[in-house]
Amino acid sequence: MLAYDSRSYHNHYEPRDSATIIRSTKMSEDELKLELAIALYKQELISSGKARAWTGLTVLEFQHELALARSLYKL
Repeated sequence: MLAYDSRSYHNHYEPRDSATIIRSTKMSEDELKLELAIALYKQELISSGKARAWTGLTVLEFQHELALARSLYKL
């Protein structure tokens, strides 16, 4: 099994790669923010309150988006 060397990855990383990846999603900034907020919430890295505050959603709106994500990604 090959060991992952993070230094190798970082040595070849270029800042424009992030912008290219973001553009390739064809998602708006708000859509990306919501996807990230849901992912961080599901990983218990942020609370639902922090996720809602960051995305500007109400409790019901965030719950609705979580339900959609569960059905879409079968979480």
